[in-house]
Amino acid sequence: MSNGLTLPPLDITAFAPGYSSSTRGVSWPSPNPALVFTAQQQERNAYYSQGMWREMIIKITDEQKPYIKNGIATSIVQSIMRDMQTIPFADNYICLNPNISPAQALHYATKNFKAGSVPESKGLSGGLLTVFAAFGHFLFGKGATAETNINSLGLKLSSTTIPMLESALINAPTGQTAIVLDKVPYNTGSNSFLTEMWLGNITLKIEGTIMKHESGKLSFNGGARSYNDIYDANPSDFRSAIGESATRVLAAVEKYLNAQPYQIAIKGTNVITIER
Repeated sequence: MSNGLTLPPLDITAFAPGYSSSTRGVSWPSPNPALVFTAQQQERNAYYSQGMWREMIIKITDEQKPYIKNGIATSIVQSIMRDMQTIPFADNYICLNPNISPAQALHYATKNFKAGSVPESKGLSGGLLTVFAAFGHFLFGKGATAETNINSLGLKLSSTTIPMLESALINAPTGQTAIVLDKVPYNTGSNSFLTEMWLGNITLKIEGTIMKHESGKLSFNGGARSYNDIYDANPSDFRSAIGESATRVLAAVEKYLNAQPYQIAIKGTNVITIER
């Protein structure tokens, strides 16, 4: 339980130490390090594509621990350097090709991403890879603005109680009333565990029309847009989800890489329809 949120169970086999024998290279004279790192990354990709981002954070931070001295990172392991750049590329690829699977996007990204290209991989799909992609932007995005669509966040605004909107519905007079509600706070965790892990609370602007009848029956037709958000990797639920040990390691990694908060542009309009 994290701040009232029930976390999915961890698959402990996913972050077991080491990799399968097929990812350790070939026999003498010596394995090609690049091939070994790629094979190990492909093994991790199989877990990322199933949504096991928590397990993989634990795995790669465990690999990083020997390179943390007195809370300071002395270097960054390849699993972090590669995954935190490849996954933003893959998630952006999903935004451009929404019908492909996370596994397909990761396969493409592993073969085609370029180191240092995270600032150009702006799209956050809101899917299985996005928690990791958003964090990768924090580490390697150099503060460049990322973007997502409000309709990709799993929000259910028509069926979730929004206090400011409820107040407007209750207080509306009989007949037709146009409303504009600005700076409406909304916790994305009300609808999506994944979205809460990388986006948390957002601020909405809701516009629409209330129709109230003498009988008390009412309807609302409108939509919500979101203000841009700032990502700084500090949502308490995200930290709780990965545990104290991984959090400490990531803090050292963030400092070593000079991680930078960045703006997320949340585009689009989420249609709200209420009938009572």
